[in-house]
Amino acid sequence: MPRKKVATSSLKGLTGASKKALQPLVDEGQAIQVIGRVVNGKLEIDSASISEFNRKFPNAKMTFVAVNAPFDPTPC
Repeated sequence: MPRKKVATSSLKGLTGASKKALQPLVDEGQAIQVIGRVVNGKLEIDSASISEFNRKFPNAKMTFVAVNAPFDPTPC
């Protein structure tokens, strides 16, 4: 059964490579909601943004994606 198309997109505030990378997902009907930002190299997600996300999408599963993050890929 095909997935019901209920895509929501909030790419507001995104520019450049980030927006270019996410736009194809939006175009194919994937739901994208950006709720954080990077300030001085640190990720900021305030509790009000999380609360609003949960109110708008009560059954959603949230995924965190970091691009070019300084994580060490070597297993411990």
